[in-house]
Order: sequence, then C-alpha cells, then structure tokens
Amino acid sequence: MTKSLDKASIAPRRPGRRRIIGVGLAILGSLALLEGVAAVMTAVVNPMLDTPILRRGTLLTQQARRLASLIDTEGREEIDRDLGWRYRRGFAAGHDTINGAGMRTSRTYARSPSTGKLRVAAFGDSYVYCNEVANPDTWSYLVEEGWDTEMLNYGVGGYGTDQAFLRYLREGMDFAPDVVLIGFAPVNLRRIVNRFRGFIHPEEGPWFKPRFVLLGDTLGLIPPPVASTADAERLIADPGFVREVGRMDHWYEPAVYQHRLYRWSPTYRLVTNFWIRLRRRYFDPDRLVDDGVFRTDSEAFRVQVAVLHAFADSVESRGARPVVLMLPGAYDMERNAVGLRSQYDPLRRELVRGGLEVLDPLDAFTASGTPIADFLQPGGHYSRAGNAVIAREVAEFLDLPRR
Repeated sequence: MTKSLDKASIAPRRPGRRRIIGVGLAILGSLALLEGVAAVMTAVVNPMLDTPILRRGTLLTQQARRLASLIDTEGREEIDRDLGWRYRRGFAAGHDTINGAGMRTSRTYARSPSTGKLRVAAFGDSYVYCNEVANPDTWSYLVEEGWDTEMLNYGVGGYGTDQAFLRYLREGMDFAPDVVLIGFAPVNLRRIVNRFRGFIHPEEGPWFKPRFVLLGDTLGLIPPPVASTADAERLIADPGFVREVGRMDHWYEPAVYQHRLYRWSPTYRLVTNFWIRLRRRYFDPDRLVDDGVFRTDSEAFRVQVAVLHAFADSVESRGARPVVLMLPGAYDMERNAVGLRSQYDPLRRELVRGGLEVLDPLDAFTASGTPIADFLQPGGHYSRAGNAVIAREVAEFLDLPRR
C-alpha cells in the first residue's frame, strides 16, 4: 500500500535565514580581507614608487596645507598673476641671491648693455636658474667670469617653457639683451600640458600655472587658475575646486579625484594607480614618450614646438637673436654614451627643420670622458663641473670673446 505525498513535502527547501546570513557574512569577510590585503600592499609598495598611492583626502589636505604655507611665509616663491608663481625680487638666503629685477645674481645691471659687450638673457626652469649650487657655480655666472659678456639669469625652478616664454614677453626686453636663450630640459615636455603640478606628482608643491592650447594654427592661452592670494584662499577653503582645473590638464585623473570608491576602497586605489601607470606608459594614444624618445604626434610635442616658434618670432621681432638651449640630464647622457639618441632628439630635429637656432651640448658631456655622476648634483641638477660645460658651449656657440 502506497502512501500519498503532500506537495509541500516534495517542494525544494528554501535556504534558511541563518544560511543567508552566513553567506552574507562570508562575502563581507572576503571583501574586508581583500581591502586589508590591498591596504598592506599599498603600504609595502609606496616606498618603492616614484609616485606614492595616497587617499584623495590626503592629496587635497596636502595641497591646501602647502598653498597656505606659500601665502603665509616670505619665502623665495610668491604667486604671480600671469605666470603662476615667480621668485621674490631681492630675496637672499643661503646660496640663493636674486636681485631687484628678479634675476639670479647679486649684481645690478644697467638698463643698456655695457659698451662693446654682448648681453645675453636666459629664460627657463631650474636648469637655467641652476638649483643645488651657489651663485658662483651657475653657468650664467661662469660665462660672465670667463668671457667678456653680460649674462642675465631669469630662470625659475619648476617653470615650463610656456612660463619662460610668458616671462620673456612681459619683461625680457627691459634690459635690452642682444641674444635671448630659452632653456629646454626634457621634463618641460610634461609641464607644457599641465596646469596644477600636483596632478603630475603629489609632492610637487602648490604650483598652478598657465598653459597654451592649439587652436588650429594659433596658440590660445589659459591663464593660471590661482593668480592671487584671494584665489589661493578660496582653494584652501574648498580644496575640491581643483577638479575644475583638471579639465584642461593632461595629467588629471578623474578616477582619483572624482570616483567615490577612490575615497573609501584601498583595493580600488591600488588597482586604479597601477592601471594609470600602465596606461600612461603603453596604451594612452596621447602618451608623451615611446621607446625612450618623444612622440611627435602627442599634444605636448605639438604645443611645445608651437611655443618655441612663438618665442623665436617674438625675440626676432624685437631685434634680438633667439636661441633654444637644450639641457640634457643623466638619462640623455647615459643614452648618448652608448650610442642612443636623446629623448628630446625629435624635438631638436623639428626645431632645426623649422629654422630655429638650437644649441645642444650633449656631445660635449660625452666627449669630456668625465663620469656622468661628476656633472650632476644629488637632485639631478648640474654641479659646477656640469655648469662649466654649459658655460663653455654657450660661449663658443655665441662666439664670445675671452676675458
């Protein structure tokens, strides 16, 4: 005799509440473990990375603190409405001396060159200013000491060639130079498409700058987003405003500054930062470098060429002689020593094809037989020996008379 079965007795059993809770806790535990592992990995790899992985809150707090320090102290740097920042006129501390006209020197120049002397003005970044050495060890000083000329040093640390050009436009002819040099260090290529240096590296400082964009065959200028103390104070009060600056900055990463998960998730931060590094190096169609040399089709390269041509045209229109001075660092010296072309070689060739005068002292470093380390300071700028090479090459290129 068979027993009939109730439908309820043969229906599949639904998971109980305890099982659901257990699965949920297991998922939460796995996620917590993953987040913990990511946090530990971040702490381990950060000391080995050129750019550390930081929380968004940390990035914004550091930015505000550094900006506050800039406007609250009487240091070397101060905000400039046109250039982003400048060196304070008359500043003197340690081995830095800046005269009343904003040049790196303790000397005061007359408005017109001394009789019979060629006057040269040099614009650019820290390789023109000569960071890490005292005034008497700069290449501008060494030119004046060894050759019968006047060398005006308008370098400012951290500048892009766009800022150097804009400074020339504003004050470059005030002292009637016969020759105007603009220095190009390879690091300048990344700065030409940048507005806030913190987007390039979080340790760069509170530097906001103007930048040029290409509008067909002409250059359009975007002014610096922080052009006054009042602008700085507004940004300190609302650090997130920096996102607005990123709209025209090649280095701005929305995933870092906008995505909610970046704020809360160590896993998201870790994965995002490593993807950013891979993309910038291998996959970005607008990346600046391929196989160790500049890409000629990047926006940065095209803007850089246009800015240097605009510089040369402006100098010539004012009756002076423009020269682009290449300023190689350790990487290019090492490549040259083994027969590889410099990373900036495509730019040099493009400028020469366009009719610009270009001085490239790279071969002089290699031909000297001196170890590369002897030409450089710990921070990568030229030592006195490196500056002596630049001084000699500048003097020979301009055919300056010896003292």
